[in-house]
Amino acid sequence: MVYGLRIKQGLGIIACVFLSIWVHAQEYSREGLYSATTYRLENGLLVSLLPMRGIHTTSIRLVVGYGYLDEPCEKHEQAHYLEHLLFTGTSQHSEAELDEIIDAHGGYWNATTHPTETTYEIDIFDRHTNVALQTLYEILTDSQFTDENMAKSKQIILQELDGGHSPLTRLMARYDLRVSAEEQYFSALFPGASFYCQHSDTLSSITKADVLASFEKFYIPNNMTLVVVGSFDRDAVKAWIDQTFATLMPGPMSPRYHAGKPAFKGPVEYKSKLDPIVGSVANIEIAVRTDGIRDKYFYAIEILAEYLQGEIFTAIRTEQGLAYSPETYHLVMNELGAFTIGSDVPDRHREKVKAILIEQLEKLSRYHLTLDDFEETRRRILMQQVHNYIEPAAIAEYYADYYDQLQQFGRLDNYEQKIKDVTEQDIQDAIIFISNKKNWIITVSSPTLSDHQVYVLVIGIMVVVVFWVLFYMRIKYRNGRSRR
Repeated sequence: MVYGLRIKQGLGIIACVFLSIWVHAQEYSREGLYSATTYRLENGLLVSLLPMRGIHTTSIRLVVGYGYLDEPCEKHEQAHYLEHLLFTGTSQHSEAELDEIIDAHGGYWNATTHPTETTYEIDIFDRHTNVALQTLYEILTDSQFTDENMAKSKQIILQELDGGHSPLTRLMARYDLRVSAEEQYFSALFPGASFYCQHSDTLSSITKADVLASFEKFYIPNNMTLVVVGSFDRDAVKAWIDQTFATLMPGPMSPRYHAGKPAFKGPVEYKSKLDPIVGSVANIEIAVRTDGIRDKYFYAIEILAEYLQGEIFTAIRTEQGLAYSPETYHLVMNELGAFTIGSDVPDRHREKVKAILIEQLEKLSRYHLTLDDFEETRRRILMQQVHNYIEPAAIAEYYADYYDQLQQFGRLDNYEQKIKDVTEQDIQDAIIFISNKKNWIITVSSPTLSDHQVYVLVIGIMVVVVFWVLFYMRIKYRNGRSRR
C-alpha cells in the first residue's frame, strides 16, 4: 500500500516537472504553434496542416526543393526563371485571369526563389481556401511554357535584376579586375556552391529544353512540402488535397547542390577590389561557417548572436559613434550556415572597427558569459518570440523556412523550448567554436576612391583642362600675330 502510494507520488512529481516545462514554453509561443498535423502522401508530398481559430485568413506555402544553388553559374537564374514561368498562364486561364481569380477571392499570391528552395505563397479569405489550393495545383500541372511566355519572363527578371550584369561588369569579374567582398565571403565559406556568378550571362544561355528538364527533375511531389495554416476545416482540406496534389506523379530524386568544407586555415582576410569604385562607407565582417539548422551548436549560437549584438552595438555605436548599424546575424540555409558579426563604418575608421570586432570575440573567449548575462540574453530571445508568429502568414512562412526540419523529422523543433534547454556547457562549447581564429574569415568591403578623392580628382582634371585650353589659346594667338 505504502509502496503503491510512493509510486503515485513519484509519477505525480514527474508529471509536475514536465507540466512546468510545457507551461514555460507556452509563455512565449502561440498556443498550438508546433501542433501541426504533418503527414506524407503516397506520392511523397509532405503536408503540414495547422488550423487556427478566431481569424478569417488561410495562408498556403508550397516549398519546392530547387534553388539557385542547384544550377551551375551559367544557368544560375534557371530556378528563378521557372518560378516566373509558372505565373504566366495555363491552358485554362491567362496570367491576368489567374491574378483576378486570387484577387476576387480576397487573396494575394507571390513566389520567391532562394539559394536552396523556391517557395510559392497564397494568403486568402478563409472561405476560399479551396480556390487557393486549386489555383496552385493548376499552375503546377498546366502552365504553358510558350516562347512568348519565356520571353516575357526573361524581360521581367532582367528588370528585377536592374538590367542584369553589364558586359563590362562581367568582363571585369571574369578577369578578377572587380571582386566583391561578399562574393569572396560565400566562395570561401561554401566552396563549390554557385552563390555569385557575376562573370556569367545567366539568362541568355537558358533554353526551353533546360527549363522543361529542370521542371521534370525537381517539380515532383516527393521534392515538395505543402503548408496550410489558418482558418479551415482540416478534413475538408485533406479531402481537397487528395483530389489534387495526391494525383501528382512522383519521380526519382536528383542530386542537389553541394558545398564543400572550407579549405582555409584562418584567420584569412579578403578585400574587395573596385567594388564599390566610389563611396565613403566600408563594411567589415567576421564569419564562421556552421552546419545551419543541423549544427549541434545552433541554439547556443542563437543566444551568442543576441548577446554579441548588444556588445558590439554598445562598443561601436553607443560609446564611440563609429557606425550606424553594427550587427550580428546567423545565416541559415538548411544544412548550410554562417555566424557573422560586422558593421558599416566610415572608410577612414575601418581598421578601428575591425579591431573592435576582433576584440569582442577575443573577450568572449577569455571571459565567456556570466550566468546573469546568459539568463538575461535567453530571456530576451524568448520574449522577442512572442511578437514573431501571430498571423497565419508568419506561421506558414516559419514552417516553410524550416521545411528541411519537417522533411527530416515530420515536425518542427519547439524553438522556445530548445532555447530554454541550452546549458552553460553548450554556450562554452559554442564560444570555443566561434572564437577559434582558425575558423575565421574576415571580409573588408571598401571603396577604391572616397568621395573626397573624387572631388579632388575632378577639380584636378578641370584645372589641367583649363590650363591646357589657356596654353593652346596663347600659342594660337602668338602664331596669329607672327603671321601678320
